[in-house]
Amino acid sequence: MRLHSATAAFWALLASTAPHGFEAKGLRRKLVATSECTIMAIEPLSIEGGEHKEMALECELDPDDAGGISGISAPLRLSPQQKAELEGMIYAGRIDPGIDMLDIEGDEIEDQVIKIDPVAKMSAKTSKAPSAKAQKRRRLVDTTGDLNMLLVKVTDSAGKTYPDSAVTMSDEVFGTGVDTVNLKSGLEECSWDKINVVVGLGDSNEVATGVIEVSIGIPLDGSTDSAIRNAVTTAVQTKLGHSLPGPYDYVLYSLEKCYGDDCGWAAYAYINSWNSVYQSVYYKRPGVLMHELGHNFGLAHSGGFDGATYTDHTCTMGNPHYGDDTFQCFNPAKNFQLNWYDDAKITEDPRVQGYSKTLTLVGVGEYNIRGGNPVTVRLETGTGADYFVGFNRATGPNRMNDQGDDMVNIIQVNGNNGESYSQSFLRSLLSQGQSYAISNFGGTGKTVTITVNSINTSTFPGTAVINISDDLTPAPPTPAPTPPPPCPSGEKRYQVTITTDNYPGETSYVLKNTCTGDNVLTKTDTNSFGEANTSYPSEEVCASAGKMEFVIQDTWGDGLCCGYGSGGYVVTEDGVTKASGGQFASSETKTWGECGSTPTNPPTNPPTAPPTNPPTAPPTNPPTVPPTPAPTAPPTPVPTVPPTNPPTPVPTESPTAPPTPVPTVPPTNPPTPVPTESPTAPPTPVPTAPPTNPPTAPPTNPPTAPPTNPPTAPPTVPPTPVPTAPPTNPPVVSPTNPPVVSPTNPPTPVPTAPPTVPPTPVPTAPPTVPPTPVPTAPPTNPPTAPPTAPPTPSPTAPVTPAPTSLSQEAAFDLAYGVPRCANVGTSCDSKALLNGRGTITNGNESSASNTNKFGTACNDGNSGTYHSDESIDQITVTAGDLDPSGNPLPSGGLIEEGGRAFVTVKLWCWGSGASDNADIFLSSDASSPDWQDLTTITCPGGGEQTIRHAFDVPSGANQSIRVNFRYNGSPSTCSSGSYDDHDDLIFAVKPGSGTPPPTPAPTPPPTPTPPTGGPSGPQTASYDAGLGAPKCSYGSSCNSVGLLNGRGTIGGGNEPNRPNTLNACNDGNYGSHHSDESIDKIVVTRADGGSGDLTEGDEVTITATVWCWSTGTQDYIDFYYASNANSPAWNQIGARQTCPGGQAQTVSSNFVLPSGGLQAVRVNLMYGSGTPGTNKCTAGGYDDTDDLVISVKPNAIAASMAAPPSKHDDVQGAIDVVEKDNSAVIADEEAKKLKDLNASTEKPDVDDDDDDDKKKGGKKKKGDKKKKGDKKKKGDKDEDDEAEERSVSGGSMYVCSKKKPLDETICEDGDEADDTCSYEGQKCGKKGKNTCWFASCDGDEEATE
Repeated sequence: MRLHSATAAFWALLASTAPHGFEAKGLRRKLVATSECTIMAIEPLSIEGGEHKEMALECELDPDDAGGISGISAPLRLSPQQKAELEGMIYAGRIDPGIDMLDIEGDEIEDQVIKIDPVAKMSAKTSKAPSAKAQKRRRLVDTTGDLNMLLVKVTDSAGKTYPDSAVTMSDEVFGTGVDTVNLKSGLEECSWDKINVVVGLGDSNEVATGVIEVSIGIPLDGSTDSAIRNAVTTAVQTKLGHSLPGPYDYVLYSLEKCYGDDCGWAAYAYINSWNSVYQSVYYKRPGVLMHELGHNFGLAHSGGFDGATYTDHTCTMGNPHYGDDTFQCFNPAKNFQLNWYDDAKITEDPRVQGYSKTLTLVGVGEYNIRGGNPVTVRLETGTGADYFVGFNRATGPNRMNDQGDDMVNIIQVNGNNGESYSQSFLRSLLSQGQSYAISNFGGTGKTVTITVNSINTSTFPGTAVINISDDLTPAPPTPAPTPPPPCPSGEKRYQVTITTDNYPGETSYVLKNTCTGDNVLTKTDTNSFGEANTSYPSEEVCASAGKMEFVIQDTWGDGLCCGYGSGGYVVTEDGVTKASGGQFASSETKTWGECGSTPTNPPTNPPTAPPTNPPTAPPTNPPTVPPTPAPTAPPTPVPTVPPTNPPTPVPTESPTAPPTPVPTVPPTNPPTPVPTESPTAPPTPVPTAPPTNPPTAPPTNPPTAPPTNPPTAPPTVPPTPVPTAPPTNPPVVSPTNPPVVSPTNPPTPVPTAPPTVPPTPVPTAPPTVPPTPVPTAPPTNPPTAPPTAPPTPSPTAPVTPAPTSLSQEAAFDLAYGVPRCANVGTSCDSKALLNGRGTITNGNESSASNTNKFGTACNDGNSGTYHSDESIDQITVTAGDLDPSGNPLPSGGLIEEGGRAFVTVKLWCWGSGASDNADIFLSSDASSPDWQDLTTITCPGGGEQTIRHAFDVPSGANQSIRVNFRYNGSPSTCSSGSYDDHDDLIFAVKPGSGTPPPTPAPTPPPTPTPPTGGPSGPQTASYDAGLGAPKCSYGSSCNSVGLLNGRGTIGGGNEPNRPNTLNACNDGNYGSHHSDESIDKIVVTRADGGSGDLTEGDEVTITATVWCWSTGTQDYIDFYYASNANSPAWNQIGARQTCPGGQAQTVSSNFVLPSGGLQAVRVNLMYGSGTPGTNKCTAGGYDDTDDLVISVKPNAIAASMAAPPSKHDDVQGAIDVVEKDNSAVIADEEAKKLKDLNASTEKPDVDDDDDDDKKKGGKKKKGDKKKKGDKKKKGDKDEDDEAEERSVSGGSMYVCSKKKPLDETICEDGDEADDTCSYEGQKCGKKGKNTCWFASCDGDEEATE
C-alpha cells in the first residue's frame, strides 16, 4: 500500500538537509497516513554512571513511501498503555522489531511524529511482515562472515563536529593505524573470526579508511534525536548516491555532542537493523561499540541479580566497559543466540523424570581448543523462559571480563527460548562445590539442581565439570490440608483458578458482586502470572452471594486456548463450578445469581425443645449487693452427685457461642478450653440431655441477684481456685449454662427438676455490654475483639466491663499482599512486617514488595545495603492529630470516618537525607486503590528518622496508606529508582455518624490578615486543600516548587494533588512525563525585583517552567489572573504564547495586581491552539492547567480603583504599571488607566502573523477565508473561531462516521451542523457508535491539506 501522494512529499521534505529546510519553510502540516510502516525499537545506553534509559519506539517508512529515501523513521506517539503493550509484544517475541509491521492508516502524521489513536489496541494494529519482506529485512542483519562497515562523521548547521580527525576516528574504531583494541578486534576475537570486519570499499567519498564526512542542515542544539538521525541518513544517501545500507552491513553515526535535558545517553542502536548513533567520545569506546552492534545483531540487555536492566557484568550487553582499550564478550544466553558457537552449544531437557547428567564445560575464551566440549548449555523448561549455563573462563578474548571470573554462570531469559531478542538475567555464579536449585522446574513440581563438581584452570583448556539432576527421592506424601473454616453466615466461598497459556503476562481478570456497588472479590492485572502453562489458584474469599460477574481479558486477543497453549479458567462458589472456559478473543464475561437472593444458613440442628422457662431480661447493672463471702466453716457432706472434675479455667477471650439453659443433670466431663478463633458453626439448640462439655467462657457480668435456692449442704472440699492458664480446645457442642463467677455459697444438690431460674442470657457481642437472651438463629458475626483481660475471679465488687477498643497490630494479608489491620482500633501498626527493602544486603523485606495486589504492581529497588541505604521500616496510623510543631496528639478513640488521624513513618535515610523524599498517599478503598496525594516530606536527617502527617479520614471501611520513599526523582505512587522503597498498610475504619466526602471542602479561607512589620521575603507555596491549589502567604514572591510538577496521571509524572485548579479544570492524561507537555512550576515575583511584599497595584511577573513536546511549535500557553481566589473570574493576561522550543522552557507574562487580598494566577498549556471554555481551561488529552494562589497586601492607590472586571471581561495585552509616586495627580491618572483597562470589554491590538486579512485586535471579517493548510489540531477549534468551545458555526461541514476522513472529503460529502452533529466529538449514528467530524469549509472551496 502506498502513502497518499501528499504524505510521500511530506516525508521527502522531512528529510531535506537544506540550510533552511523543512522547519524554516513552515510546512508543519498534519497529514493522515494511508499505509503501514516497519516497527523500530531503539535501545539507548546510558552514559557511565547514568540512569537506565527506556526503550524508544519508532516506525520506518518504506523508501517508496518516503520519496525514495530509505531509513526514514519517526517516533510513535503512544499512550502509556499502548507503549507497554507494544513493548510487551516485543519482549514476548510476538513482534520482531526491524522486521514486522504497524498499520498507521488513518493516524495523524505531524511534526515528524506518527500519532497513534490513543484508544487503539496495538495488538490490532501490528502484523508479521510478509515472508519475502521478512527474509529481506533479516538479511540486513548478518552476524557472521565479511561485514562491511562505515563510520559517518557529522557536522551540523552551526559547524559543530567532533574534533578528532577522520584518520584518528578510523584508527579508533577499525584499528587502521596504531590502535590495537577497537570494535574490529573485539568482534573478531569474541567470534573467533566468525566475523571479519571489512572497511575501505574504495568509495571516492571516503576521507579516511571506512570514514565519510557529511553536513546536515539543522543544528544539533534544539533538534530532536529523530530529526538529526533522519537528516544524517538523507545526507549520507545524497553523498553516496545510493540508499542505505547499500553495500554496507552496518553504518555508525558520530555526533559532536547531545544538547538539551534528555542527553543521558552515550549511544543508541536500532534492534535488528544496520544503524547505530554515538555522541562525543563514546564512538571510540570498544565496549560501547560492541554493545550497540549487539543490539543491531538482535541482542537484548543483560540484567544482574538486582533485576535491573543491564547490571550483568559478565556480558557486554550488561553495563559495558567504558574505557578506551577494553571490552568483554557475551554471556551463555547471548552466545547461544549468536551463530558463532553453533558447534559448541547443546540443549538438555531436565523435565524427564530421573534426569541426571554430568557435563564438562569450556569457556568461550578457549573455544578453539575445546575438544568437543560445549561452551553454552540450554536447559529446556517447556516455556520461553529457559536457563543457560556456561563457564566464564577469564582468558583469551574474555580476558577483560568484569564479574565472576572462572566461575559457572547461570542465566535465565524472559522469553523466546533465547533464540531472538529477549532480556536475560544473571541467576547465579558458582564456584567449585556450590549448587543452584531451580524449584518447580518447568512446572513439573520437581527441583532441578546444578552442582559444580570441579573447576580446573591449570589445564588447557580450563574446564568446569557440572552435574544437572532432579530430586530423585520421591517426596513424602503431602498431608491432607486442613479444611478452611466455613464462611460466616449468609456468605459463600469463591475461588478463581487460571491455567496460563504460552504467554502468561497477557491475562487479567476480576470477580465482583454487582449487587453491592461492584464490590471486587478478587482480581489480577496483566503480568501477574509469571510461568507459562501453569495453574494459579486465587486465595479463597468469603463474600455475600448475589449477582456475580467474572470478566477475563487477554491483551493479545487470543484468549487462553488454543492457539498458543491450552490454558483456561474455572470459577467456583462453595466448590461448585459457576464459570469456566478458555476459548475467547480479547475478553469474556460470565454472570450468575441474582440480587437479594442471599440464603441464610439454618442452624446445624433444630432444637428438640424450647427452654423450660423464658430467659430473664439481661441485667442492666452490676450486683446491688456484694456477693456472699466464701464459707468460713468447714464444708459439709458431699452433695448428691459431686462434679466429676474441677471447674474449667477462666477463658481469655469472649464467648464463641451462647450458653444454653441449665441442664437437668450435671455435666459428666470437665470443660474444654476456650477456642482461639471465632466459631466455625452457629450454636446448636438447647440440649435435652446433659452436654458432654461445660461452657467455654462465662459471661462477663454477674446476675442481678444471688441464686434463689441455697445449698442443702456444703461441699466436702473447698472450691477450686480460678486457674491461671487458658483452656486449649473448643467445645464439642454448645455449652450448658456456666456459673457467672466462682460460687459464693456452697453448691446445691443436683436438681431433679427443671431449674426455677432461667438461664443467663447469651451475649451477642464482645463482653462490654450485658448478655442478651439466647438467640434463635446463629450470630451473624464473630466477636470483633477479645477482652483485654480475663474475667475477674470470685468478685468482691461489681465487674468492670472490658474496654471496647485497642491498638491493632497488622498481620500480613495474602489476598492484598500487604500488612492489614482487619479490626477497628485506636491505631494500626505494621510493626516489623515492612522492615527492610526488596532483596538488599542484610535487609530482605518480608513478603516484599508489600504493595496492594489490587492495584498496579510496584517493585522495590534492590541496590544498596540495609541501614546504610534507603528503606521504610515501619508505618503506623493513629486516631488523633498533630500539634503545630508536628508532635503527635493521639485521641485515644477509634479511627473513624470524618475524624482525624495521623500516619507515622520510620525511615532509614541515606547520607544527610537531603536527597531522600517520602511521598505519602491515601486510598479510601483498599480493594480498588485510587491513591490521593497527602504530602511529600524530605528526610530531616540521615540514618533512622521518623516523619508524621495528619489527615482527614474519608468514608470507607477498609482504607490504605502508601509510602513511596525515593532517592531523588519526582513525586509518584511508584517510583522506579533502584534505591526506592514502596510499602502499604491497610487499616479498618469505624463508620461515622455523618460521613463526609473523601476530601471535604472546608469553608473558603478568609482573606488573610496582612502582617505588620517589614517585608516577609520570598515564599514557598504549600497545598491548600480548601482551595485545591498551592498557596503562598505574604511575601515578595510565591514559588510553587515541585507541587505542580507532572500532569494528571501520565506515566512517570503523576501530578501531586491534581488537578491543582480552583474550579475543576481536569488535566489530560495522554503521553509520558518529560516527553509530552506538562507545567512543572509557577513563580510570581515583583517585576522590579524589590524585596517588599506583593501589594495591590504592583506589577508582577508570572514565570512558568513548562515541558514542551517536540520542537514546541504546536504547544501554546495562556496566562490568567483572578482577583478573588475564593470565587475566581479569570482574565487573560497578554496574548497567547508559543513554546520557544522543545523540552524544558520558561515563559513569562506581566500584569498589575488589582485589589483583592487573596488572588490567583493560572497557566494553561495546550497542544494545538484551542479555545478555552468558560473556566479558561482546555480539555485536550495533552493539556495541563495549574493555578497558584497568592496573598496580596492592600494599597491605598489600588483601593481607590474600580471593582475587578466582571466575569464577561477578557482583558488581553500588557496592563500599564502603576508608578508609586507621592504626586496625587500622577497616582490618579495611573489609577484611571488601570481602571479603564480592567473594566474594558475590548481586546487590545494583537498581531496575528498567520492571517494578513484579519484586523488587529478585532474579530474576523465576514467573508474572510481560512488559509489553505491551516487545519485544526487534535480536534481543537481554530484560534479565530467566533463560536464558543464545542459549538460549530460559519462554513463548517460535518460527517457522521467511525473514523475521521480527510477535510476535503468532509467538505465535499458533509452536511451543515444540525441537532445530529452540533460539535466535534458528539456521538451519532445508530446506537451512537459513530462520531461527528467537522471541517472548516468556505463556500465551494474544499479544505485542503
